[in-house]
Amino acid sequence: ARGYFYRSNGRQIDKELGAKVWALFKEIEAEVETGHPWPNEGDKTLFTMRDYYVVRLQENLKKFPAAERTDIIAIFNCCSNYLRFHWGVEIANIPLELCSMAPEIEGGDVLIPRGTRSLVNAIISRFRCEERLNIEKQATSISWGDDLVEIRCSSGDIYRAKCVVVTVSLGYLKEHHRNLFQPSLPHEKIEAIHGLDFGLVDKIFLHYDRPFWSSEVGFGSVKLAWDDDEAVITDPKSQWYKRIFSFDDVYFNPSCLCVWISCNEAYHMEHLSEEDISETCTGLLRQFLGDPSIPKPSKVIWSTWGTNQHTLGSYSCPRMQSDASHFSSLAEPLTDSNGRLRVLFAGEATHTMYHSTMHGARESGVREATRLLQNFGVDTSTHQTS
Repeated sequence: ARGYFYRSNGRQIDKELGAKVWALFKEIEAEVETGHPWPNEGDKTLFTMRDYYVVRLQENLKKFPAAERTDIIAIFNCCSNYLRFHWGVEIANIPLELCSMAPEIEGGDVLIPRGTRSLVNAIISRFRCEERLNIEKQATSISWGDDLVEIRCSSGDIYRAKCVVVTVSLGYLKEHHRNLFQPSLPHEKIEAIHGLDFGLVDKIFLHYDRPFWSSEVGFGSVKLAWDDDEAVITDPKSQWYKRIFSFDDVYFNPSCLCVWISCNEAYHMEHLSEEDISETCTGLLRQFLGDPSIPKPSKVIWSTWGTNQHTLGSYSCPRMQSDASHFSSLAEPLTDSNGRLRVLFAGEATHTMYHSTMHGARESGVREATRLLQNFGVDTSTHQTS
């Protein structure tokens, strides 16, 4: 892992030990993602992701010297926060049997120097009729029948079309599907909407006019390793900071640190003031690095995916009540009484394999674009859908 693990008393955990434990953690993560059999006898459907990690940690802990085990447990507590932001929810609520539905793509992450907005701008630049692209119009109802689909907006505008592709978040569907669609959605789709979970992951960016770290070496990554007692959260509202995984330097921005936080604690963070977030993050850095001279950032920016009325969260994941078919049920289009396509669905939560990812969202869009082309008699083999 890039960077180092630190304890709350300001001590850096031995780099070699940290690397060994991180490698063990990634080994267990790979087992989970590939559907590795449950280590003990029993019904796999009853166990959670957290159960699996606890069992595998206990199996491996005895292989290390007793003097190192406290640090190892603290590292695994840190890794639990990594899993929480990876999935967006508490890992004790994720069914083990469905974890293998979301495999990782080989090749690692892709860094976009100018940010995701540059991708959107590139797509927009390919529109031949840019004047037909309407933004900042909130749809309040989608009515469909045997003739057309009618979309009403809060602005009073009404749009009519043969088909519509709905790409709102699963969080938005959970909150608004009853009033958004006329007629109501089929039972199977409503069951899928409520059967899946919608997690929350936020980023906090700390900007420093004068970074306190060496520009030549860089900041790297400071991973917070709480011990078992410290990791317990009794009040999510005041102890939100215990869901922070790490403080990382930011590619292409040498004066900034990125802080990862997830779950309900991220939601509470979103409601705080810039001063509150700055004070807490600075206190953590001073505590874990053992340096009371670390300055406050000159500016703090944070995402608000949980309180944003148009997202109400970050991305989807399975929960204990989920069924493997829920993702495909979300993707199923709606047809009129004559079997003609009317309402189509895209977005990360409609991808059966790569839900919760940007590439999953993109592939779902390509899928529905292809469906529309085929519906209107276009030979998709001669058209690029990328």
